[in-house]
Amino acid sequence: MGPRTRQQPLEHRLLLTATLCLLAGGAVMVYSASSARTLLEGHGDGTAYLVKYLMYGAVGLGVMHLLARHDLARVRRYTPMLLVAAFVMLLLVLVPGIGVRVNGARRWLGAGPLQFQAAEVMKLALVLHASAVLSGARRGAPTLRRFSAGDSFSLGPDRIHRMVHDAGSVTLHVYSPPLRAIGDYAVVEGELRRVTHSPDEISPPSIGL
Repeated sequence: MGPRTRQQPLEHRLLLTATLCLLAGGAVMVYSASSARTLLEGHGDGTAYLVKYLMYGAVGLGVMHLLARHDLARVRRYTPMLLVAAFVMLLLVLVPGIGVRVNGARRWLGAGPLQFQAAEVMKLALVLHASAVLSGARRGAPTLRRFSAGDSFSLGPDRIHRMVHDAGSVTLHVYSPPLRAIGDYAVVEGELRRVTHSPDEISPPSIGL
């Protein structure tokens, strides 16, 4: 039997479901708002804007999948540069000859069919920056606690712990719900990295009683 497929966390599944629902709802609204107009103007069969929307959505889903499979430390590292670049693009929109005017409004950058709104890039940069700030605010200095024989303590699901034993001491760890995977922690480039293992990979066999 092959290794059990690791189930994604609940937060990951909720975000993915919400993203797919928003994409589906957006596709319906884009088609309903643009199909009649393009048909009346004689510009195709009314699906031009829908096809463009689906293409951009597919690219976005591909980028999201790649980022979810790799370490997000890189995203955090490049977020300040993205924030600065988005601010510069917002200024370039107002420069004649660079910003594209549509219906009297300067909101777009690009040339020909490849155009985008600089404000959309700023939205993404602000979301990434806010998440980095909020996640950094939860960090704190590690707390050192000493326990005597017979003492017990409990930790929440958002905590990690490191035990340092005196000579001859033994600790008993109980997890509820039971752990399906355990991991090692190390500080790499200022970030706490976790490597997940199956309990059977590093746990010794149980002693028969």
